[in-house]
Amino acid sequence: MFCLRIGGTNDFISKIDAFDMRCVPPGSCDAVPGIKHPKVLKFKRRVDAEDASTEVLRIEGFGCCIEEVR
Repeated sequence: MFCLRIGGTNDFISKIDAFDMRCVPPGSCDAVPGIKHPKVLKFKRRVDAEDASTEVLRIEGFGCCIEEVR
């Protein structure tokens, strides 16, 4: 399993909404503190985490580190 840490922080992505129309351009992301938080998004495949990281960069403009969760 893989998750996305916001670069340089202890915050992890908990939600990605690429079509949130309340934002311009559309899209929003939520984050929670700590890798053990129950709302942290987890991806089974690294390639899915990489795609999500690219989407976070597009929406919010910050990079994410992909971390393996055991």
